[in-house]
This record gives sequence, structure tokens and C-alpha cells, in this order.
Amino acid sequence: MSCGEFCPLLPPLFLLAHSALLKIVCYRMGSSALPLLLLLISILHSGLTEDGRDLPRPALTVTPDSAVFTGETVNLKCVIESDHSDWTYEWYKDSNCVTLQSDGHYTVNRDTLTIRGAAESDQGQYWCKGVLGWVSIQSSTVSLSVKDLPRSSVTVTPDSAVFTGGTVNLKCVIESDHSDWTYEWYKDRNSVKLQSDGHYTENRDTLTIRGAAESDQGQYWCKGQRSGRPNSSLSSSAVSLSVKALPTPTVTVGTSAAFTAETESSQSSSHVFLSVKDLKPMSELGSELGRNAAASLSSSSSSSSSLSSSSSSSPPPPGTPPLLVIGVSVGLSVFLLLLILLVLLLRHKKKGLYHVYDDVIKAENRNKGQSSLETLYVLN
Repeated sequence: MSCGEFCPLLPPLFLLAHSALLKIVCYRMGSSALPLLLLLISILHSGLTEDGRDLPRPALTVTPDSAVFTGETVNLKCVIESDHSDWTYEWYKDSNCVTLQSDGHYTVNRDTLTIRGAAESDQGQYWCKGVLGWVSIQSSTVSLSVKDLPRSSVTVTPDSAVFTGGTVNLKCVIESDHSDWTYEWYKDRNSVKLQSDGHYTENRDTLTIRGAAESDQGQYWCKGQRSGRPNSSLSSSAVSLSVKALPTPTVTVGTSAAFTAETESSQSSSHVFLSVKDLKPMSELGSELGRNAAASLSSSSSSSSSLSSSSSSSPPPPGTPPLLVIGVSVGLSVFLLLLILLVLLLRHKKKGLYHVYDDVIKAENRNKGQSSLETLYVLN
């Protein structure tokens, strides 16, 4: 076999040797170089064995060994079972023959490739190559899959505008089969978590706002944390909470209205008073509204009439005993009745419509030992 005929068989050998020396020997020494070439091949082949055994193929391991979630850290390790310790390692992805280098995303540390903050773009086939002198051995490929973290969302109850003083419930819903989540609540994209206090109450997946105020308006969002993988969820989209002032109530005269009164008194017989102020007929507002009358509950009026369950003209002082209130009420009623009768009597006397005569008859009944006094009123 001529050197020219043998040289086409040498490219695999060149890949192992990484040398142009064999080409020079082949073309310059002619057919006499054939024994030398065979000797070199034998020497190179002996370099691919350890104690008569073929060098092992690198094995590639991935940690974690299950699906990777976005943002996590992945470690790929190239393992070569060899007595040699001076192996060097090269890392590749997919069919790209460009080695992966350490940068802000990848870190190469001898036999380990670290991917920090994994993203969907990191999905693919990874493989490594072990290099020892003239020898390089390639591992099998491993597939890396990267998934999104579980999604989360916020629901608000009530789902309409909230009025001042009301109660609001916000619930964090995480799309996951795991039930060991802990929940974090945030407002207006602040990084400080909302904590339970007199105003906010956290109960697992629910945030309750009691006595809502206008300062509670804003954007609310949540996220979940857990000890296992995945150890967090995606942050939810922000939901807007609007808090409005209570509307001013109005009552139209002639229509029915229900009033509810609450008292903090511990006495079972406590009195509750309802004050209605500034009564104005709607006829003053326009002829088209002349058939109705409006009662506007306003604090700016100077005249007021009090509706009381005790029928009293003014609220009793705090702490007044109930029996005393009843006695005063009865006494006033009797006084008013006597006053009305006296006025009527004086008017009749003045007009001369009545003449009153008094006849007093005294009789003594000596047999029975009884006496009586009779007064006769005769109306002429």
C-alpha cells in the first residue's frame, strides 16, 4: 500500500493525535514510512487503554434530576472513571461545536457546568468531552427541560367598589397540586410584605381588610413560598382596590323608611333617640315636585325634632333611672290634662253659658247611726 493510498485512512488518527507530523512522514518518506506509521498507530492505540482496558466513556449527570423550574440553579457534571486526574473538560449544547464558556449565566469549574437562573432558552441537549493528552472522549447527551413556576392570581370580595368602613377579602389562588404553600401579600409593588395587625388579617391564602379607608386604595398582589420544589410561585398580577365614601342618605316625606339604631349601653332598658333635621318641602324645589316633600338628614340645621321611644320632648340625661323617666312622663301628662280642663272651664264661665248652684242637704239618721253629705249640682 502506498503512502498516498494509506493517507486517506489517517483523518481519524489525526483527530486523536492533533498533529501534522504524520502527514509529513507520509508524503516525504514514501512507502518506507509504512512500518513507521504502523508503529505510531500501535503506540497511539496503547494510549487509549488503561491496564489493557479501553478508557471509559464520560457519564453526564444533572442536578436536579427532574424537571427544572425557571429561576432555579442547575448543575451538570461530567464523570470519567479513570485513574488519571489530569483530564480537562469541554461543554457543548445541542449540535453546536462551540464550547460553553464561563460568563454571567454559565460557570465552568473543571468537570461541572453550572447554569444559574435557568430560563426556557436553556432547554436542550447537553454533552461533555473529556480530553487527556492526544485523547478526547465524548459523553452521551442529556436533555434539560425547563418549566414555568406555578401561576398565582388574586380574587377580591366584594368584586365591586368598596365603601369606607366595609370589610374586604382578597384570596390568593396558586395553580399547583401542592397544598403546603405559605402566602405573601404586597401592595403597590412594594417589596415589604403586609403583616397581620389591627387593620390587616392574614389567614393562609386570604387577606382581610377591616374598616376600609381611602388610604387602602391601591394595587394588591401575592406570591407563594414552600420548602420543596418548586420553592416559589410566580407573582400574581396586581388587582386594583377602590374605596369610596358612603353616600349621603335622603328620605322623602310620605314614603316608608326603616331606621336601625345600635347602642353600646349594657342596660337592657336604654333609650335610643333618632333626630331628624332640616325638614324642607320639595315644593320649594320646583312646581313639578310639589306633590312630594323631602327630609334631608343634615348636620347644618339649627331646628330639630326628636323621635323618642319614651315620648319625652328631649333625651333624658345619661344614667337616668327608667322608673324616674316614667314618673316624670305620667306627671307631665296629668298636668297638661288639668291645664286643658281649667282653660275650658274659664272660657265657659266668661260667656255665661253655665250657672252652678250648690245645695247642701244634711240629714241625720239617728236609728242607723250613719250620716251622709250629698252635694247636688243642678244645671239650669
